[in-house]
Amino acid sequence: MRAQDVEDIIKLGLEGTDWERVAFLHGQDDSNAPPGRFVLITRLAGAGLSVEGLFDRPGWQITAVGEQYDYADSESMADQIDAIMLNARGQQVNDLYLLQIDRQGGSPAPLQVDDADRTRFVCSYITEVESLVA
Repeated sequence: MRAQDVEDIIKLGLEGTDWERVAFLHGQDDSNAPPGRFVLITRLAGAGLSVEGLFDRPGWQITAVGEQYDYADSESMADQIDAIMLNARGQQVNDLYLLQIDRQGGSPAPLQVDDADRTRFVCSYITEVESLVA
């Protein structure tokens, strides 16, 4: 599973035009993030293989960053992503079958305010996937 797969899961669940100008970044470094709203998807250590190696359980941290000076925007983005992630099971995404997504801890929480006065909300997930490619 790759960060692009996680982005695709999120985008499949998005509705409305509020997300048209949201950039999606992959990795740990957001120093090249555009001004405005963005989502950072970072791979974490997961829970390992299950069912004798048939399924993989990678971990992901998703950081939602809203508009400048707008705490509620960041919170709303994080909550929407959280709902999508927790309800995205039993579907094919690219060459994976998504069995389940669970939080690694609690619900999205504020992390920090960055230099551009944008609040960051973060939440971590464990996904369980089956590869559809031999």
